[in-house]
Amino acid sequence: MSALKTLSIVLLLVALQLGLNFNTCALCADTSNYRLHVQAYAGRSESIIQRTTSVDKAEYSRSGLVWSLRVIAQPDHLLGLGFESGHLHFSTLNVKKDATLPEGSTMSLTAIPILGIFTMEKYGLELSGGVGTFYYRAELDSPGSITTSADWEIGWTAGLAYRFNLAHTWVVAVDSRYYTIPERSVSTLSAGLRVEYQWWY
Repeated sequence: MSALKTLSIVLLLVALQLGLNFNTCALCADTSNYRLHVQAYAGRSESIIQRTTSVDKAEYSRSGLVWSLRVIAQPDHLLGLGFESGHLHFSTLNVKKDATLPEGSTMSLTAIPILGIFTMEKYGLELSGGVGTFYYRAELDSPGSITTSADWEIGWTAGLAYRFNLAHTWVVAVDSRYYTIPERSVSTLSAGLRVEYQWWY
């Protein structure tokens, strides 16, 4: 299922939840300041990457879809701690004509982040950052065969978001994020929407 379809389903669930609980949840009071945030994010990315493969004729794109899930525990202060995983798309090369690569081949660079995350939020403005490992993967999809090369690399992320509280437990945010893998000289900047459920305890 694509990231956009997943986001559409999540937004529909948010709308149903609001319709059922607007008269109660949006007005209820809770004396607890301890929260567990479950965040689903999807956005469009543009990568900063040095192209190293040269072909006779090809279509090259540094843009793609990014999605991630975060779970953040926030005690009774501004700092929240948690983890993140998801999928990053850095670039795609569609071969039209080349002396060595078969016509119709597609080369793509992607990564799966596994990161420790911290967040700080005040007056709706949220700063986030994190560090961890990325499963960096290069794939060549040629007619009749698929060749892959993958390795674990260290990287980090930083982000800025603005949160809109829809109800006591539901939040929607406009979110921008930067991911980088220094060893591979690959970075990507994304902007998108985030849906969040807050569990107060």
